[in-house]
Amino acid sequence: TGEGVKVSDTRYEVKFVSPDELNAFVDIWLRSHLAGFRSAYPPRKVNSVYLDTYNLCSYFENLSGASKRYKYRLRWYGDVSDEAAVQFEIKEKRNQLCQKSTYNVGKIEWSKKQRWQEILASILCGPGKLSGMPFVENLSPVIIGNEF
Repeated sequence: TGEGVKVSDTRYEVKFVSPDELNAFVDIWLRSHLAGFRSAYPPRKVNSVYLDTYNLCSYFENLSGASKRYKYRLRWYGDVSDEAAVQFEIKEKRNQLCQKSTYNVGKIEWSKKQRWQEILASILCGPGKLSGMPFVENLSPVIIGNEF
């Protein structure tokens, strides 16, 4: 991998949905399971901007259950009002096997209140690690959210 790029180990990822009335049961089951499931990180605020093409290729690949698909996102930790070190992530999924490439793209000063097109242009198309990737010019924000 190139400088400033981190590629995660390949891992299995299995997701399932439970009815709301079973959430407490599922939580207890996971916490008491012999595999010793636990949180990998201390509590923190995670901000994500999911990116897709104008015709929502990633979204429709996910809905159709395509065996090979990609997800693109910007991610940073902490409050949006802070100057944040942003990462661009490409998650590749082949059936249940996942691998993630993470690119450190620098800091964004959210107080500047830039438009998303300006932010993406500076991160994805500006000088640096991502400027040679032909697909990045076709991405735009589709979901913005945070979790704790």
